[in-house]
Amino acid sequence: MRIDFTKSFFVEPQVSRARRVHSSAAEASLQGLDRASAWSPRLLRFWLLLGCAASVAVAAIVGEPSSLLKADPELATLLRGMAVLKALMVSAGLGLLCWRFAHPATPRTAALYVVTAWLVTGATVLIWQLTWLPLAALVFHVAGITALLVALADRNSEGPTATRQVQPDPR
Repeated sequence: MRIDFTKSFFVEPQVSRARRVHSSAAEASLQGLDRASAWSPRLLRFWLLLGCAASVAVAAIVGEPSSLLKADPELATLLRGMAVLKALMVSAGLGLLCWRFAHPATPRTAALYVVTAWLVTGATVLIWQLTWLPLAALVFHVAGITALLVALADRNSEGPTATRQVQPDPR
């Protein structure tokens, strides 16, 4: 025999009918907002790629190749090699985000993914230009870590790594 203690110890709060109607209307509007604010995969990919192209253009205009190219060509070659590796990682990340946007995402999660991709892309171009290296490296790593944290917290994925609901033991 099982005893349900939650009903005996906790008293249900008395809520007026007007309050119940108001809260149910608020819940319905929030559900409608979630449905209405879910962006289409095509639109998310468009903003992702447009923003990355814009950040590349802005970083290319703002950052002019440093005098480091002439002063220390070996260090410049090493730093540009690192920029190429970062560009490969960014390309892989953009491909992964394009795949991720095929599945439903909350507006906050999608916005964080898009903005971090823009920041990482612009920082990579600044590193290639050898301009503002400390700031570009900081932005690259902070945006990359933020994207990883968003991915860890992303529970709406329906892909192969989606968390499954564990059914309680019927005993």
